[in-house]
Amino acid sequence: MVIKIYEKINSNRNFFVLFFIMLMLLSSINIFNSGLITGDDINFHIHRIIGIVDNIRIGRYVPVYFNYLNGFGYGNGLFYPDLFLYIPALLNYLGIDIILSLKIFILIINAFSIYTMYLCVYRITKEKKCAYTSMFLYALCNYRLIDFVSRGSLGEMISFVFFPLIVLGLYEIFFGESRKGYFLTIGLSGLCFSHVISFYLMCFFTFLFIIFNIKLLRDKFRLKFLLFYIFLAMIITIHFWLPMLEQLFFDSFRIDAHRKIFENIIPIYFLFLDVPYNLITNYYIAGVGIIYYISIVKYYKFIKLDRFLLSIVILCVIATAFVSIKLVWKIDIFYKLFSVIQFPWRFYIISSVFFIICFSILLKYIRFSKFLHFCFIYIGLVFVFNSFLFSFNLYMKEPFKDEIMVGEYLPKGFDMDIIYNYKNNDILYSRNSDVLNVDVINNVDFVELPLIYYRGYKACDKFCYKTFKTDNGLLGVKIDDIGSFNVKYSGTQIYNITKYVSLFGVFLLVYVIKRNI
Repeated sequence: MVIKIYEKINSNRNFFVLFFIMLMLLSSINIFNSGLITGDDINFHIHRIIGIVDNIRIGRYVPVYFNYLNGFGYGNGLFYPDLFLYIPALLNYLGIDIILSLKIFILIINAFSIYTMYLCVYRITKEKKCAYTSMFLYALCNYRLIDFVSRGSLGEMISFVFFPLIVLGLYEIFFGESRKGYFLTIGLSGLCFSHVISFYLMCFFTFLFIIFNIKLLRDKFRLKFLLFYIFLAMIITIHFWLPMLEQLFFDSFRIDAHRKIFENIIPIYFLFLDVPYNLITNYYIAGVGIIYYISIVKYYKFIKLDRFLLSIVILCVIATAFVSIKLVWKIDIFYKLFSVIQFPWRFYIISSVFFIICFSILLKYIRFSKFLHFCFIYIGLVFVFNSFLFSFNLYMKEPFKDEIMVGEYLPKGFDMDIIYNYKNNDILYSRNSDVLNVDVINNVDFVELPLIYYRGYKACDKFCYKTFKTDNGLLGVKIDDIGSFNVKYSGTQIYNITKYVSLFGVFLLVYVIKRNI
């Protein structure tokens, strides 16, 4: 049956398009309800989009949302990349409902995710049956489904577009045409602008991949392109990561305090469950899928023939082990390196992507069999069951009022109560869009303003005053005398310079692709 379907798709381009659309719609089926499933993070991301829309309305491209927190502002965009959120924000700005804008965006993400996986496997294998398989498996991936329709982790959703491109870039540099390793740059850059935690994890596994295959870098041609494409990714993304590091280096911020991360370890036997293991009280993360483990064992002799496949499988095993081995998380250096990911099951992202690529490439070496037919049917049934399961979640029709959830990256010392009880007898002030107009009415050395402190605010009249963070986490301004001035977020020098560096990097990437395509 599977063979006949593939032959049909191969024989007619229209069938390929139909197959692609079918997979996209099938894997997005839960978003066609009247509302959005109430995932853990969905409200947070909806309010991020609303904050961007407010900035668009006043013609400002800055990482501070001015209308947040009763006008005190929230510098969320300094720590969470906003670039791709401008797509749903622009849709909403043009008059489309915020929830519908987000749904359209999720459909776009889903389509590009499926396509980049197809592109990755097809360019590696040059065989369409492998590429079609990867599309099917990626569209129905357990972890991806949970991200898309239950957890509401928008950053991770976007990141699924770029994981396959990173793998393809590594393949081209080490085993293919090194000049075409620009996929590594595209993947790393896109991932950095999507989700910082996913980027951090993938950088670690990219490093491991390089270590496993370091002998191949004796070819200086490959080494040159590897270093160049990594460097180019750093240049393109510098407008995000360098200003973020500047904020973190000079000031202290509140970071979500989770339980000891090893308390969230998933027991080993749950790794082999295809459905969320806490079905009654709430969802929880499903395993990658038992079929993949069985396939790796069954076809290991073929995997050993392909060094690239072997590298991917080793990384799969390592990533999966980190989900469940509690002892590893009690190693001090390991805990310090990875506690930032908050939950060990985030390693499922890596496992899922690598297992799917491995399974798909294996079809290059083996024929379709009853076992493979069973695999496809089983994976399809698991997806249908999980989709049905999540359809029982409560749906929301409009965003809740919780703008900032746990308030990550608010300055230390800031208390939420102050935004509703702010009083300052030394000043009179008014807000005009993103500008705070201040009149100092008492002779004081400094004033504390109703703005949450982030580096990059400018307080000026004829000349600019020095700004600093007060004990309350608000913006302080040192003044000389009674007078008036305006306060506006203009960005630090690093922020303003790096946007041109990033733009240069994008133009350089386009030139490199055009030259080596």
